Amino acid sequence: MGRSRLCFLSSCHNHYFGIPFSLTFSRRPDLHQVLIAVFFSIYCLPLIASEDMRLCRGEMYQPLTMDQRLDSQVVNCTLQQMGILTDTTEKPWLRCIHESRTGRFAGIYPLAQMDFMIGGLTGDMQASAPIAIEKWYWLTQTELSDLSTLRFGAIRGSNQHVWLLSQGLNVTVESNSVEQLFQMLEGERVDVILGTGADLPYAIKRGISHYFVRYLPLHAYFSQDFLTKKPDFIDRFNGHLLECQPSGWVSLSDSDRQLLADIARQVERSLSADVLELIRHSGRSGHLNAQDILLLDRIWSDSDHPEHPLLISEILNTPESSELRHIVDSSQDILVELFLMNAQGILLASSHMTSDYWQGDEPKYLTVAENSGMAYFIDDVGYDQSSHHFLSQVSIPFRNERSELLAVLVVGIDVEKALSEAPL
Repeated sequence: MGRSRLCFLSSCHNHYFGIPFSLTFSRRPDLHQVLIAVFFSIYCLPLIASEDMRLCRGEMYQPLTMDQRLDSQVVNCTLQQMGILTDTTEKPWLRCIHESRTGRFAGIYPLAQMDFMIGGLTGDMQASAPIAIEKWYWLTQTELSDLSTLRFGAIRGSNQHVWLLSQGLNVTVESNSVEQLFQMLEGERVDVILGTGADLPYAIKRGISHYFVRYLPLHAYFSQDFLTKKPDFIDRFNGHLLECQPSGWVSLSDSDRQLLADIARQVERSLSADVLELIRHSGRSGHLNAQDILLLDRIWSDSDHPEHPLLISEILNTPESSELRHIVDSSQDILVELFLMNAQGILLASSHMTSDYWQGDEPKYLTVAENSGMAYFIDDVGYDQSSHHFLSQVSIPFRNERSELLAVLVVGIDVEKALSEAPL
C-alpha cells in the first residue's frame, strides 16, 4: 500500500475516532460506540473501497535518502490535498515508462520536461508543473574543454542520460546505479558523469572536481488514457501543487549570490550619463497619489484601454529604455530584463514590457526602499513556465547624499547562464 494512502487513512482514523483502527465493542455497545461505527461506515469505508491511483516512481539512487525523495513527498501531499488515494511502486526508469504507456500506471515521476523525452520516451503523456528541482554538475577527474571529445557515463533511462543524448554527447557507458558510475569514473572508463547536488559530498570526499551545469525542473507525467477520463486533473493537480512545494526550493550558495550581485554591479557601472541623469531628476515631477498610481497601473496592463499605447510608448520608446535593451541584448543571454523605478516604485525606463507599471508593493522594491543601508537585494530564484528558465532579480538602490531613495535598478538574470562553470 502506498505511503500516501496509509497517511490518508491514518488521518481519517485518528481525526474522527481517536481509538484503535479495529473497532471492538462490548456485547452491549453504548450509544457512543454505535455512532462511531455509523460514522466510520458512512465516511471512511467508501475511501477504503475506492480505487487507488497507481503511480510509478523511477528509481535512480540507491539507497534513497529523504532529501532525495522530496519529489515523492510533494506528489503525495498534492494528491492528499485532492482527496486521492495513491499506490506508488518504485521501478527502474525504463520499466516505469514502458508500464505507464501500457496502462498499468496512471502516471510516473520524476521526469524532466525535454523535447527529446516528450517526443520519444513519454509519448503523448502530459507533464505537471514542477514537483522538484535538481542542480546538476559535471563530475570529472580531467580538464573540461571540448565536450564532444569526452566519454560520458549515465544511469540507463535517467533524466541525465536523456539530456546527454539530446545534447549529442558521447554516452559510452550505461549503468544501473550512481555507485557504479563513480567506480567507472575513478577507473577511468569514463571521463565525465553528470551528478546532482546529492552526489557532491561523495565527489568532494573522493577529490573529484565539480562544475555547475544547470538547474532542472522535474515533473510528474500522466497518461492520456487517465486524463481522458479525468480531463480537469492536471489543472487541479497544479493548483494544489502550490500548497505542497517547499519555499526557497532553488537555493543559492553564498558564492552564487555574490556572482549575481557582481553581474548587477557591472550593469550599474555601465549606465550612461543620460540614465544617471534620469535617476537624479526622477523625483522632480512630484509624487503621485495612490489613486493616480493605481489608475496608471490598470491602464498599463489593459491593452484595450485607449490610453494604453501612449503610456507604453512613454516608457519603452525612450533613449534610456533603448539603452537598457542594448545592455540586455549584449549580455549573451545572461540578462533577461532591466528596468528602473523611481522612489515610489513607478517605472521610469524598461528594456521590455513588464507585468506591472507600479512595482512598489513587491519585495524587489520594498526591501531596498525600507533599508537605507542595504547595498542590493537578491530575490528568490523562480522558474518561468513559459521560457523554462530559472530567473532571479537583483535590486540596486540609488540614493542622494541624504540617503533618500531616488530610484531602484532591477536586473533580471538567467541564473543557469550566469552560474554555469563549464562549456555546453
